Amino acid sequence: FETASALLRSEYAVRAEQIKSQREAAVSGLRAEHAERREEAVAEANREHAATVEQQELGFKAERRQLEEQVEQENAVLAEARAKAANAKEECAEHQHQLDEMSRELQERKRQGQVLIQESDKACYRKLRAEAEARELRRRKVAMERTLGSPSAAANNGGAAPEAAERAVVTVSEDLRTAQARLEALRNELGQKQRMLQGFGNMRWLGPSRCEHTSAWSATLSAWSPHERTPPPSVLFSFANERSASNCDETLRFFEWRQELQEERRRSAKALLNELRESDVAYILKELENKKDSVRNASSFAVGLVKRFKPRSEQDAVGHAEYGDRERYRSRSPRGARGEPPLEPARASAQPSEESDDELQRQQVQDFVMSCALLDDGAKKALCEVRPLQALEIMQTIAAKGNEIRNHSAFVMRACNDHHGRRGQGKGGGGGSWGAPSDAQHGFVQEAEEEWKDGRESQYDEAAVGFKSEAAPDPAPVSGLRASFSKFLGGAAGSNREVLVPGGLRAQVKAKAAPPPLAAPSPAAPSAARQPAAPSAARQPEVSAVTGDWRSMDLGSWLRSVDSGKGFLLQYEAALTSNYDTLEQVVDVYVKPPGQDGRVNIDKMFFDDIGVEKVGHRRLFEKWFKDHM
Repeated sequence: FETASALLRSEYAVRAEQIKSQREAAVSGLRAEHAERREEAVAEANREHAATVEQQELGFKAERRQLEEQVEQENAVLAEARAKAANAKEECAEHQHQLDEMSRELQERKRQGQVLIQESDKACYRKLRAEAEARELRRRKVAMERTLGSPSAAANNGGAAPEAAERAVVTVSEDLRTAQARLEALRNELGQKQRMLQGFGNMRWLGPSRCEHTSAWSATLSAWSPHERTPPPSVLFSFANERSASNCDETLRFFEWRQELQEERRRSAKALLNELRESDVAYILKELENKKDSVRNASSFAVGLVKRFKPRSEQDAVGHAEYGDRERYRSRSPRGARGEPPLEPARASAQPSEESDDELQRQQVQDFVMSCALLDDGAKKALCEVRPLQALEIMQTIAAKGNEIRNHSAFVMRACNDHHGRRGQGKGGGGGSWGAPSDAQHGFVQEAEEEWKDGRESQYDEAAVGFKSEAAPDPAPVSGLRASFSKFLGGAAGSNREVLVPGGLRAQVKAKAAPPPLAAPSPAAPSAARQPAAPSAARQPEVSAVTGDWRSMDLGSWLRSVDSGKGFLLQYEAALTSNYDTLEQVVDVYVKPPGQDGRVNIDKMFFDDIGVEKVGHRRLFEKWFKDHM
């Protein structure tokens, strides 16, 4: 066994050596073959890599050339855009400079226009005075000719009568020629001023149509208010050309009365200034010096400043020097039904003529207000409840602004509510609607205007509104304002024109770019003063009565109809009118038509957009839509 095992081991060792030698030979052969293949693969890979790199380099060069060309084009466009921007910037600076020059020239033209207006007014007054003197000379000439030509005069004078008559005729003729020459000179001067004023109105940046519209309004509206400014030339021309000699005499008497009133105001202002301390007087004089270009009536402005320095009790005790006793008209106040003491019998019986004149003026104002189609019933009622002069002033403001006021009824309601609210803050006299205005009432129309004006310069100074005298009531303001509205419409009162509902006013103005029509005054127009006074519980503002569909209602009337005329929903009017014109637009946006169950669906965004937070207010809106949809 051992011998066999040793033999096997020797054979295994020999066999193992053979296998190892064979394995090493096979491995070396495989390695050599693999090395050859690897060298061939590396060479082929190098060749392919070089070809690929060469192709990529060619592609990159082509793309680079394209990108460089695009960059050059973009740089050229950028340079051109920069050049255009620089030119536009220079043009903008030049335009801004031109605008500044035009603005300065406009201000200068305005000042020149004011001076020309004053000079033309003076020339008109001198013309009327000269015409009156010429008529007086003619009358004297006719009287002298009749006297000298009578047989009794010839018999008394004897032989010297022809010579005396001839000398008298020559003297009168010379006086007449002198008066005619003076009248002709005044007419030439007036024509020159009028041409200069017309040239001022035809400035290129204002436009002829706008200037004609503005000048027509200022000319007609200034005619009825002698307390604010001198009547313009157009009004005086109409007085001189259309009226008879007696009416011209009345015009002269009107100017004389106006001068006396101005003198009285100056004396009152001086007397009030003498009662103040030196420091207060210095402050008032400084204010007048600072605002001398904007203040037309220095006396009224000074009186208004004096009232700031005087104690409230003293104001109530002495009243205003131009208005007289503050308790004189208290019996005609709308608040008299709420418990205010009536007018004393002695005082009431002592002034029957003044009361009749005031009632006549009030009646004329109410007839004119009720015939105005621009306003709804609530606004008309509110105008009838304020003082007549305040109502005329509000109507004059509406006429002066024209298309600048988007909602005339809302403007009137705001001004009247502000007037009533400020009137209730006063003490003692001055609270009645026919009494003298208190300190809080002065300028209430200007404060209401500030919510609608768009940066234009107001044509009223800060003192002209609150200091109108009531000592001489005159029905002329109503006729002058009525004529101004007729001229604004472009035709005489009584012409057949379309009457627009207040709700569609803004759309009509945008479509036609013209002032909205106004109904002609009707003789049979209802007057609020002829109806009996309602109880205090029923003195709420009336809901606007709209003919036809409710969709034509303006938003202010709609809010008053929602709360049954109480007015506590008017706080949402500004949010509504800033985005919508009529109720139809609001309904189309927020209200869905009734479904099968008959319920009206209101979008909740409606309450969020106008800021309705109270549940009671939301229920009022929902109830109104449910009742009317």
